[in-house]
Amino acid sequence: MEFTSGSARREFLNYRPPFFAAVSLMCGVALSALMRYTWWAVFLVSALFMALFIVGVVRKKRLLALVFGWGAAGLIVFYTYFLLTIAAPVTGYGLVTGRVSEVLSSSYSGRYLIKDASFNGEALNGSVQLYTDKLLNVGEVITFQGNLELIDIDPFDSIGAYYLGEGMRFTAEPDFVTVTALEDLTLVESLKKALSETMTRYMGSDSAAVVMGLTIGERADIPSEVTDAFTGAGVSHILSVSGLHVSFMAGMVYGFMRLIKRPMKKALLPLAVILPLYCLMTGFEPGVIRASVTALIFLSALSVKARFDALNALSASAIVILLTMPWSLFDVGFQMSFAAVLGIILFYKPLFRVLRPGGFRPVHKLLRRIAASLALSVSANILLIGISFSVFGTFAVYFIPANLIAVPIASLIYMLAVPISFLSVLIPYLGYLLVSVGYLTELLILFSEIFAGLPGSTATATVSSLAAMIYSAGVVFGSGINLMKKNVRYTVSGICAAVFVLMLLA
Repeated sequence: MEFTSGSARREFLNYRPPFFAAVSLMCGVALSALMRYTWWAVFLVSALFMALFIVGVVRKKRLLALVFGWGAAGLIVFYTYFLLTIAAPVTGYGLVTGRVSEVLSSSYSGRYLIKDASFNGEALNGSVQLYTDKLLNVGEVITFQGNLELIDIDPFDSIGAYYLGEGMRFTAEPDFVTVTALEDLTLVESLKKALSETMTRYMGSDSAAVVMGLTIGERADIPSEVTDAFTGAGVSHILSVSGLHVSFMAGMVYGFMRLIKRPMKKALLPLAVILPLYCLMTGFEPGVIRASVTALIFLSALSVKARFDALNALSASAIVILLTMPWSLFDVGFQMSFAAVLGIILFYKPLFRVLRPGGFRPVHKLLRRIAASLALSVSANILLIGISFSVFGTFAVYFIPANLIAVPIASLIYMLAVPISFLSVLIPYLGYLLVSVGYLTELLILFSEIFAGLPGSTATATVSSLAAMIYSAGVVFGSGINLMKKNVRYTVSGICAAVFVLMLLA
């Protein structure tokens, strides 16, 4: 991408079609969400974008066509999703029937996702979030009487985005709940239940809940104090299935390929089968889809000996997710997953060059590995600072040492728990091997509690989404992706950082 100054033309950003397409798609989705209640505005802006796209195609202005074509796609896909899923205003006191699809939380008062619901005999367009002290299980068909309230969904609010993604349109606190039938569980539900029961039998409830979260993202049974410890230590990402977990899965496949003496590129086929199944098991979490698409692109490039561009691969995964699940743009998990990977792409190498020691002696190799871990941890969190303060109002101060200890332990737990737990469902006696995994999990919890309990472990402040966007824009502008002169890059980044700090202290 270039700009003109007099007769000179200078490039300030490499032309990457997937990157520009992904950014334009995001802008289109965000614009559509802003105008979601004014159909005529969405129609007019979409028509304008399509007209500019046609102009770009006719005049062979590829950047113009690319930007407005994908911008129009973002407008259309989000508004279509919104129209198809928005609930009719059916509210009031009455009788509701539905199926328990998911246990959202079992701590304190239970929270459940009810699908295939009807209200006074009329089918509901959307799921119900049910709060009740009655213990319910997935697959149970229930009837309850109570006040059904419509959820006012704001995609730009993290909770609203969560409701939108889960398909929740109603909330209810019933006077009574009656289980009327038990439907057959789906294959995925049956497998999750079997895994949970096997892990609990050999590891105890707390460790089993953490391992279920670590392996397949089932966090409903994790005690709140354990979740708080992971958050305070800055390692809560371990419990949210994402790229880290896909890398564990890919590492297991790679290790198997090494064991049978096959080249890495031969892992494409097994991963092409395993990763979609893993996405299904984890409920198609955006972070898992992102990492799966990136891994398959990398292996495809390796197979045909093509150049792999990490930023293009990240952009391609964003396009896949937003075209199929446009609400994901507003999901905190999506934002943090992409921000972390973008931070690694932009800052890992410069940080590693600063931190790495010279020489090739064993001690230097060890130091290089430590330097690589430090560079990875810091670069992954650079862009997360703004999101953390904006969404959670906190940031873990000791995240670097905590991750240096927690991630290796978590990777070992994952590598052991996945094959053993799945095999234990078929061969119960293998479940005894999970006892050692339970001890490792207790150690992981202990380290998290220690770091979370250190003085000043959490920095607390709240900023607006605008402040987070200014911070992120400034950081990206100052990175190596920007080919402008360093003094210009650093000046703009400094201004953005100063504005962010002022908004943080205000």
